[in-house]
Amino acid sequence: KLTAEISGKRTEMNKADAITVPAGTPHKFTNTGSERAVTFSVYSPPAYC
Repeated sequence: KLTAEISGKRTEMNKADAITVPAGTPHKFTNTGSERAVTFSVYSPPAYC
């Protein structure tokens, strides 16, 4: 279980959830569960990296 904070707005996330973070937006993810959390990030377009 994760808490995503994007531009100050918190969203609770569960297994298999997805969320979009616009380029340049302040954000953080916090593991709020009792188990290990795994994330998968995709950056697009490549110039964003």
